[in-house]
Amino acid sequence: MNNRRYGLAIVADITGIRWEIQDYGDKLQDAFKRHVVATWPYEGDSPDGRPPAPVRAKYEVLLGRGEFVSMGEPSLNIVELIADSEDCAFDQPCLYGFHVESHAVYCHNSGWLYAPRKCRRGENNQLHADCGGFKANPGLTRCL
Repeated sequence: MNNRRYGLAIVADITGIRWEIQDYGDKLQDAFKRHVVATWPYEGDSPDGRPPAPVRAKYEVLLGRGEFVSMGEPSLNIVELIADSEDCAFDQPCLYGFHVESHAVYCHNSGWLYAPRKCRRGENNQLHADCGGFKANPGLTRCL
């Protein structure tokens, strides 16, 4: 049974900037050891917020899963935990967009392998529907 854990990272050092798939082993004590499985040059952020296709393909094969799966409940981050409940709402065009007043919109699409921590829509006139993990919010009654 393969219990190996992999991570995907953008790494910058004196040799340049690159994508890395890292193998963290299959035991808890291996968590601080990192073995680089594969690298690709980093060529800037993609418009859809996902890694380039060859990086995604290799990562998904190693994980044994596709880009989208059904997973458990999303966890909240520290900003969401300390915010007053009346300052938080799933009131975004995307079903997974959790808005925290005076902070940001956080992505809670836990079934999307490449979900960003914060929603990137609204930046540089990007449309919500252009996001790879977008699903229309049926409860939204106003257009944002």
